[in-house]
Amino acid sequence: MRPLLVVAAAACLLAAAVAVEAPATLVDRQLDALTHGRLRVAEAMGTIWNGSGTLIVLPYAARVPVLWHIDALPLLRSRLSGTLGRDPTESPQATFDLGSDDFAVRGFAMALPAEALLRATDAPAVISAAGGTVDLRADAFAMRRGGFEGGFIARWQGASLPGPRPEVRVALGDVRLEGVGNGGEIKGALSNVGGDIEITGSLIMAATGAARVEARLKPRAGVDAERSKAITAALSMIGSADDSGGFRVVWQAPGR
Repeated sequence: MRPLLVVAAAACLLAAAVAVEAPATLVDRQLDALTHGRLRVAEAMGTIWNGSGTLIVLPYAARVPVLWHIDALPLLRSRLSGTLGRDPTESPQATFDLGSDDFAVRGFAMALPAEALLRATDAPAVISAAGGTVDLRADAFAMRRGGFEGGFIARWQGASLPGPRPEVRVALGDVRLEGVGNGGEIKGALSNVGGDIEITGSLIMAATGAARVEARLKPRAGVDAERSKAITAALSMIGSADDSGGFRVVWQAPGR
């Protein structure tokens, strides 16, 4: 019996040592599986507990440097907790706490090309070739017991969409989406400043991942007549005209 106990103890120690030194590349495998190939981690270094690499958003292949730390004790409660940042000098870093059916993030910030986000969310092809950068920030955002808490702000800066001709693009200015947790769904207000068109609208996203965006787009007064005509033609490709000279656009994404 004693030899068996010694072998078992040695096996446990070996397994613990492997777990402590588990390579950072394991993060890529897990992220690939969880996001169905939409997010990957390249150039991973360090361990699964303390590592760094490059986050890649597919299919656009946008690249964002990232480093992480994972706390060991929460794993005993089947939770994944730690910090997330872009470089070692960044302070404070974002914190995260994930469970099987809830999550919480604080101090989260990330900037990505708009085209990368739209392609990753299966947006209609007519708007996926977007220009500009989306800056996403969440001071405190969580989902607990099926309900959302806190909120986030997404700013699409230098926004633009393809026009009816290759040489014509529709400038949207700076677009802002402010989302607030409201029980089992997120409600957001959509607006913009500057650009060739005025944008007002709303977003509703359920805990299942289902989302609905409704927006009203209208060429701004004072835009050159020829350009206004081209913009109207572009808007007619993605929305239905209303009585005020604007266009109503509705986009829906199914839940999981």
